[in-house]
Formats: sequence, structure tokens, C-alpha cells
Amino acid sequence: MMSLHGFLSLFSALLATSSALSCTTCRSTNSIDCTGPNVTCRDDYLCGSAYQESIIGISETTTFTRSCRPISECNINGTLSGLRGQIRFISSCCSEDDCTPTLPECK
Repeated sequence: MMSLHGFLSLFSALLATSSALSCTTCRSTNSIDCTGPNVTCRDDYLCGSAYQESIIGISETTTFTRSCRPISECNINGTLSGLRGQIRFISSCCSEDDCTPTLPECK
């Protein structure tokens, strides 16, 4: 017969393994999509997509990434402007295994 301590330890281990998400991790430039391997995220992370557009002078660079992200980095939409250019950044997240977050439009 299993002790209460043993049961609680087993139950905690099962909960911990069932809550971690599997997410795609990848990076591309000048595209809004990428493919890569799946990784297991930390328990408090979600699957996230992020798009960054940097315009410095006449040079423009876009970067798209998919990865495990902390909740604090989800659903961000903003622009930083300076004398020489600007950076636009948007991110979104989803909470199911191998999900693909929809990316909102830059505003």
C-alpha cells in the first residue's frame, strides 16, 4: 500500500509533467513565418510568436520568432521612435501544445 506522502509525490509529479507545453522554436528574417524543432517549455511559459521591424535610416530589418515565452512577454504591441528610426514590436501567445499564436497587426 502506498503511503500518503508517496501518493502526494506521485500526484505532484504527474501534475508538473502535464502542464508543460510543447512549442515550436525558430527565427527568420524578412518573413512572418518560420519552422523549427519543438521544445518543452517551463511550467509558467506559453507558446509565443513575436515580430519586430527595425527601421534605421534607409535600412529596414524584420525578425520573426517563435518560442516559449513568459506570460509577461505575451500580447505586447508597441513602437519606439528616435531621431534615427523606429522599432515596432508585437507578440502573442497561445496555451496548447504545438499551437500557433495568431499575430495581431502592427498599429
